[in-house]
Amino acid sequence: MTETVEALGVEYALTEGRNIIANSLRRTGTYQKYLIDAAEYYIRDGIVIDIGCNIGTFTLPLAKKFPNTQFHSFEPQRLVYQQFVHNVFRNRLENVTTYNVALGSKNKTVKAPAVDPNHFNGSALTLSTEVLEMLQQSKRVGFFSRRPVNTRISS
Repeated sequence: MTETVEALGVEYALTEGRNIIANSLRRTGTYQKYLIDAAEYYIRDGIVIDIGCNIGTFTLPLAKKFPNTQFHSFEPQRLVYQQFVHNVFRNRLENVTTYNVALGSKNKTVKAPAVDPNHFNGSALTLSTEVLEMLQQSKRVGFFSRRPVNTRISS
């Protein structure tokens, strides 16, 4: 069963259960707003990459506020990804491209842990130190790009 909550001008379909992000949206109307506030300072027309987007609490409010910016959002866990795609559709955001994949330093297949729909949160998967270093040092990601690319990595 799901319910709808509005937060920061975005409608979210939320599942029931013990879910840190959904409970925060219900209780406070936001989740990690400080990240959104910080990102608003840097985002201009360009590209934003959200790695580990979960249900979209970072991507969706920013995509709504910056319609000329392209958002590429990655979520490897199938049930969470489906909820995210539903939220993108529900908010009619055409500047968001979704990917049901994980990102890593090697091209290989890994199995994402199964999600218990009654108890999942924002840190079910973490990036290895190797992947974090690769992203931080890359000349193709972050503020080093000729074309603006902003990156958020969930931890």
